[in-house]
Amino acid sequence: ILPGAITRSLSDVEMERYREPYLDPPSRKPLWRWPNELPIAGEPADVVAAVTAYNQWLQESDIPKLLFHATPGAIMPAQMVDWCNSNLSNLETVDLGQGIHFLQEDHPHEIGAMLASWLRGLKPPPGSARHEARGSTGRPLLRRHHRCG
Repeated sequence: ILPGAITRSLSDVEMERYREPYLDPPSRKPLWRWPNELPIAGEPADVVAAVTAYNQWLQESDIPKLLFHATPGAIMPAQMVDWCNSNLSNLETVDLGQGIHFLQEDHPHEIGAMLASWLRGLKPPPGSARHEARGSTGRPLLRRHHRCG
């Protein structure tokens, strides 16, 4: 699937990094097994049940959600993005432009910047540890650090 699922070319060094964990045949078993766990035509039943339950939870939950998508998008084409916008509350979508499947390979800096911006905009729920964590002086323990220059 890689490198055919990205829009840029990977260097030899980058491809070596991807191959590195799978140099001996036993280490490749997860790569062989994983496609057999994809929920297709109702099988495997336990995976279909988990995906169905998670889909339902996403539709009912007000938890903040961030969706990166691209065109043509291998598993998140425009119709699916439209469905998400219509059915998932508290969703922010980011159109990265051209991309297929491994969007982080084609748009690493855009994804990092947008994710950081989105996270900064989130408000912790009242009563959460992040909301209430304070030191003995009453000052918040969690601080946002910004690097300048």
